[in-house]
Amino acid sequence: MGAPSTSREPLAPADRAARWPAVLPANMGDHAAIYQLVRAVHPGLSREEFQDSLETPGYQPGDRLLVKLRDRILCHVQLATGVMLLGSAQLPVCRLKHLAILPEYGTAGFCRDLLAAAERQMRARGCVLAMLRTAARPWFERWGWVACGQLGGSYANARDILAHLAAHAEPPRMQPRCSARIWRQVELAGLMDVYQRSTAARFGPMQRDEAYWRWLVRPAQRGAIIAAIDGRDTDEDGARRARMVGYAVLRRERIVELLTVPGQRQAPAALLAWICREAIECGLPTIFLDTPADDTLHDLLVAAGGSRYLRPGPARDELMVRLLDPAELINRLEGVLRSHAWAAGQRMPCQLRLLVDGAAYRLTLSSRTARFVPDRKGPADLVCTRGQLTLLLLGGLEITAAAADGQLVVANHRVLDTVRALFPTFALWTSPFDDLGG
Repeated sequence: MGAPSTSREPLAPADRAARWPAVLPANMGDHAAIYQLVRAVHPGLSREEFQDSLETPGYQPGDRLLVKLRDRILCHVQLATGVMLLGSAQLPVCRLKHLAILPEYGTAGFCRDLLAAAERQMRARGCVLAMLRTAARPWFERWGWVACGQLGGSYANARDILAHLAAHAEPPRMQPRCSARIWRQVELAGLMDVYQRSTAARFGPMQRDEAYWRWLVRPAQRGAIIAAIDGRDTDEDGARRARMVGYAVLRRERIVELLTVPGQRQAPAALLAWICREAIECGLPTIFLDTPADDTLHDLLVAAGGSRYLRPGPARDELMVRLLDPAELINRLEGVLRSHAWAAGQRMPCQLRLLVDGAAYRLTLSSRTARFVPDRKGPADLVCTRGQLTLLLLGGLEITAAAADGQLVVANHRVLDTVRALFPTFALWTSPFDDLGG
């Protein structure tokens, strides 16, 4: 950025930053100025939440990248690495948080330079995907990001939800003993168990170890957590006999995560009823549910007179991803691709020749390996863009419809059958709870 120096001697980083804007890692002394910038762009971030984000397990000030002019911070982004679970695959990913730029520099290209530097650092860390939540979808699409994963959303009046639950409740003799109450700090193991069991069959949740969970449930982070309990909390002798079978995470009237273990039919209703009663007492008439698009509770809220929204509105963030390393991603998805192929009756080994934004590759899947390598021999079986390849790999593209409307160019019906077998559509879901406060 900026004009080159006329001196023959190379400038030290500090000298360069003094003359024109430069992308630099943050240090401990930058935190106060970073908070002022981020707070101006993201007004909902409190000082306590920002301070709490500095205590994320493994956090280093250098995880934040800045565009600085002398001592003034013009632009900021934080890199938070983690592991996404995609079926049996574990994918190293990086979430970009709190991207912020001073309004007067919004058209200067600094944000683009910052994202380019962030991408280089993410690649150096071995990440295969970059992720962020943003309401500025068109801007990011111009730089190769794609919207992926349908969060799903619905809302309804709290009193109407309670009335609907009461009208459709099972007879008392048929109801299991399931109740809801405020979660207790000593029940962390219960939260971890519910999360692991309820997300085992999902595509996209983040891996959470105990240290991350302890940070995630800190009061500045979590809002309120409601636990669903199967059985009585205590017996007459005071011993705990009940077990946690679900939980919900609240931020005021918004439910940002609600999970229950498989087979617990009454737990979602118990959690929802508790939340509605509490919302009425607090003068919050409407309940918002931000959970996976296939969550049946969305249908319940609509049946109670509410509405559903699958696309974010102007004030809601959308999950967007950028593919950093296609070959490594496919290598890590080897087991997932093989299970898709077996489920569809696809013979192996199978091979596809792809033309991705003009670059030729060969994807080979055998009983032992999955490879994605450059290969210009022979005509392409499938022509697509890098964004469409990203959606294919993450289950976000309906193959038949995309081929019919020309998004994908497929050589023949045999190739179409192979593509559908390897890349079925599924609901990618990454919880917004992982993005709170950091």
